[in-house]
Amino acid sequence: MGDEINLKTRVLLPAIASFVITFVYFSFLKANQRDLAVFCNVGQGDAAYLRINSVDILVDAGPSKKVLECLGKHMPFYDKKIELAILSHPQKDHFGGYFSVISRYKIDYFIAPAVEGTALSFKNLEDLLEKKEIERIFPTAGYRIKIGKATIIFFWPNKEYIAKLPSENLNDYSLIFKLKTKNSSFLFTGDASPIVLDDLSQWAKINSPQAFRTKVLKVPHHGSANGLTWDFLILANPELALISVGKNNPYGHPHQKTLNYLKASNTKVWRTDLNGEFKIELGRW
Repeated sequence: MGDEINLKTRVLLPAIASFVITFVYFSFLKANQRDLAVFCNVGQGDAAYLRINSVDILVDAGPSKKVLECLGKHMPFYDKKIELAILSHPQKDHFGGYFSVISRYKIDYFIAPAVEGTALSFKNLEDLLEKKEIERIFPTAGYRIKIGKATIIFFWPNKEYIAKLPSENLNDYSLIFKLKTKNSSFLFTGDASPIVLDDLSQWAKINSPQAFRTKVLKVPHHGSANGLTWDFLILANPELALISVGKNNPYGHPHQKTLNYLKASNTKVWRTDLNGEFKIELGRW
């Protein structure tokens, strides 16, 4: 009888252990499939990681490989593919980290404005995209991307602006778009200037006053004085304003004028230089 009990124990224990390990593993996978948004702390630059319906999205990649720390922390360890890589505009504090990202992860689509960067490093990035055979998309106003029940809609640049002679200010070509999920919304503005934001504000007032309404506003141009406008802020009416900015940066970002706008509108502010990265699970907000 004793031998029989020991034999059963030897058979059952591995089975129980296997069940427990499997349960824990799949519970971990399920936890990592939650929709989330992370505004990474990459110093003086922009980078945001979003996971929507198991689709990985990276919006800008900061100036260096530091973005890999953010991705490694928040992407599931088994996931080595980023479906949508978005570049707001071709300046290095937004695209520099993409060299490391493209080397580490498979990229399905690279989305950027149809404007050529002037830096040699951007030419090198374009060569890398071609070498890796990554499909490129150049959206203009009205372009939409569906991700399950979530939607990305682009507001800027429009076709008329792209058709003009190149502007000396690459910031003016920054992709401006909103990601809308069931419970949340995020408005990305790159380094858009007041000229662009004023044009969009006028358009919205006439055509769609609710178009820019959002829960989270990625404040344009790291909170500089040459970015957010009062009219655009009122139209967006965010619950939270996210300023991606480096500590003790030489540009004086964020500017006090921008901070005054946000205070006057009773908007909560999150600064990566003071508060670090920002993370939110979308199903809980």
